[in-house]
Amino acid sequence: MTCELAVNCPHFNEGPCVRPQTAALFKARYCRGNRHQCARYAIYEQLGREAVPPDLPPNEHLRAMVILRGARSGIRPALR
Repeated sequence: MTCELAVNCPHFNEGPCVRPQTAALFKARYCRGNRHQCARYAIYEQLGREAVPPDLPPNEHLRAMVILRGARSGIRPALR
C-alpha cells in the first residue's frame, strides 16, 4: 500500500540530495512497500508531520527511535 505522504515527502522534495538510484530503492521499499518500516513515517504517525526532520532518511531507525523516546520524556530535539 502506498504511503499517503509519498507525493509530498520532504526527504525527496526538500531534503538533502539523494542519488536517483537510492531514492528509487527507498521509494520502492518504504513509500510503495511497507510504510510502517519507514523511520520518517514512525515519527509522523506518533508526533505529527512537523516533528519529522527534513533530513531524516527513511532507513535511519536509530535516530527516529531517539526522537520518539525524547518526545516521550518531554524532550523535543531541535530540527536541523
